[in-house]
Amino acid sequence: MTRQPLSPHDKALILQAVTWLRIVNDARPAGSPPVYPGAADIESSALFKRIRAGLTPMPWAPPKRHGQPAYDLIENARGRHAVGVDRSDADGGTLRLDGAEWRILDADPDGRGFHVAYGQWPLAFRLEARESPRWPVLPDDIDRGDAKEVVRFHDGRLASKDLLRRTRDETVTEWWLTCASPLDEQLYLLGQVLPLAPSETFRPQVVHRERDGRPAVFDCQPFRGQPLALFAIAVDPWTRVGRYVGVAPDTDAMPRWLDEYDAGRAPCDFLPAPANWHVFELAADGTPLSAWSAPRADALRPLTVE
Repeated sequence: MTRQPLSPHDKALILQAVTWLRIVNDARPAGSPPVYPGAADIESSALFKRIRAGLTPMPWAPPKRHGQPAYDLIENARGRHAVGVDRSDADGGTLRLDGAEWRILDADPDGRGFHVAYGQWPLAFRLEARESPRWPVLPDDIDRGDAKEVVRFHDGRLASKDLLRRTRDETVTEWWLTCASPLDEQLYLLGQVLPLAPSETFRPQVVHRERDGRPAVFDCQPFRGQPLALFAIAVDPWTRVGRYVGVAPDTDAMPRWLDEYDAGRAPCDFLPAPANWHVFELAADGTPLSAWSAPRADALRPLTVE
């Protein structure tokens, strides 16, 4: 029997399915049996839809809103996102935003502002309460005519003039969420995840600079037979996760590099530019959290946050 060759579309679909299965199983705890999605999962998986659309899979499960993946909270992290907030477990260190659990990293004394983080993401978000008018725009004729008359707003809502007259000065509390981390989230959208070396290989062999009690420039050997000099790009002050760029050590160039670093220049501006930057994220105690290959330096520059 003659077999029809696979079309380019067929090949692409197979590769997309393989990528989907790999990501799903890589996210499972070590030792867990592999997962093989069924037909219903193929139709419902937001991750598979994302892969088939040609979009980059995210390194960790995205935040959820109302039970659904909220990719926009990472892709448009610096935007302002209106969220519903449940503070019933704030004393336990968590908040529920649109039904999903976020960790509290810091809280304002008045309870109207928080720094929070979701899942494995090293990014801190700022959650703030703002008072807004209950009726931002009122009809011009609100004080004319019978109070029982009904008016329609631009979004289709109906309200009586009597209700609007009685509540025109009321305010409502709205909660807004936005990323407040100096770590640029574009790395997670543009970079490629690399295998993570064991923790002990990131132990500093020589520390050239320290900041806030942790190594900022140091030599280590995360890859077998390949020493690297790591330069801190930025540290999230709330999650305490630091991002570092690694380059091959150069004894002759190191004094000049350190002078540039001490002057406040971004490491990507004075280090020799490779085809792809090696980037690492480390916890405050030096534990490696992720490794990346980044094609562009613009995703590695620290961002200014309030």
